[in-house]
This record gives sequence, structure tokens and C-alpha cells, in this order.
Amino acid sequence: MSQKMIISWLENGIKDSLKISIKRQMKALSDSARTTQAFLKIAKDEQELQEENVPERKTTAP
Repeated sequence: MSQKMIISWLENGIKDSLKISIKRQMKALSDSARTTQAFLKIAKDEQELQEENVPERKTTAP
């Protein structure tokens, strides 16, 4: 399977909230730099950034 096909498959499986950011960063890369490793690194970084910006929910006991 080609890198392009694998990346397309990975894009379909990620959270909707990450898709635009990841696609934007991948598009900024040269064709030769668009690898599955680059995709996974970008996806991981984006997920970590989103998690940092989500305020922690306070849980209360019933």
C-alpha cells in the first residue's frame, strides 16, 4: 500500500476535531515529507494540544 493510501486511511479514522489541523499541516509539507510517521507525529501533537486546552471537569459524588 502506498504512503498516500495509508495516510488517507489514517485520516478517515481520526477524530473530527483533529482533521482540519492535521490536514493543514500535512498540506504544508513537501510531497516527499508526507509520510505515515509525519502524519502520526502531527496527529499526536494536535491531540496533546487539544487535551491541554480542555478544562478539567470537576466530578461530584452523587
